[in-house]
Parts: sequence; structure tokens; C-alpha cells
Amino acid sequence: MAQAEYPNYPELIALKSFVEKYDIQVSLLSDAAAIIPEHSSVSFSMANKPITLYLDDEYGDLQIDNPLLHIACCLDHLEIVEESEDYLQWCREHGYNTGASHLLNHYKSLVAYNDSIRSCFRNQKIESFVNSLDFQLNQRAAQALRAKDFTL
Repeated sequence: MAQAEYPNYPELIALKSFVEKYDIQVSLLSDAAAIIPEHSSVSFSMANKPITLYLDDEYGDLQIDNPLLHIACCLDHLEIVEESEDYLQWCREHGYNTGASHLLNHYKSLVAYNDSIRSCFRNQKIESFVNSLDFQLNQRAAQALRAKDFTL
């Protein structure tokens, strides 16, 4: 369906515009590359700044052929890092072992990445555009992305 058919999803229109403006690219990597068990490895690049993210694909969103959905998942992941107070809180929220040095290094790289792209966002705060509750409840914008009704 065409973008104009979703007037009730201004967040998807804003997300698509943001993706185009900052040349956001995403591609799935081999799960064997994941440094966090049971997570999917994703290559993410925004404004020509690449990073590898490790996503817990709880809802199977990375199995759906919709790059805009994948980008929304990556931005949601970065937004969670943005909102966490520190490494310990981030680990507790995800059930990670706080003593794992590779996780601490990864967390530091996520924080540094967020610092490098923050200026691209309104109010210099990382945002995913799609509400986390929409993802959890499979409603509104997340449902439209999962149904591939709204894509790049």
C-alpha cells in the first residue's frame, strides 16, 4: 500500500524520511557472528557510520522481508541504550551477565555510536520512531511494518 494510505502513522512517514535523509542501511549477518547467544547479528549504518548490533529478535521481525522494519528494530535497540542509565542497568534489563568483558566492550561501543549519531535526531536524543509498546502488542505502526504495508 502507498505511503499516503497511512495518515494515522505519521511516525512511519517520519521514519522513512529519516532513513532516506541519513542513508541508513541494514543487512543481516550470520547468527554465528553474534557475540551474545540467541541474538541476531545486524550490520547497521547511518550517515556512513557503521556498527554491528546484536538484536534479540523476540518477535521474529528480522525474518520478515522489510528493511524498514529492520531499521526500526535497530533504532529501538539504540534507543534502549540511550535510555539506560549505565552498563549495569542495561545488563539487568536484558538478563546479561554483568561480568562478561565482551559485553562491557560492546556496550561502550554502543554508547560511543549513539554519541556519534545523536546530532541527527530531533532534540539530540536517539529515537526509534515506532513506539516500543506497538512492537510488544503488534499494533499500529509495528503491525503495518510486519504486514509489509509500509516499506522503503
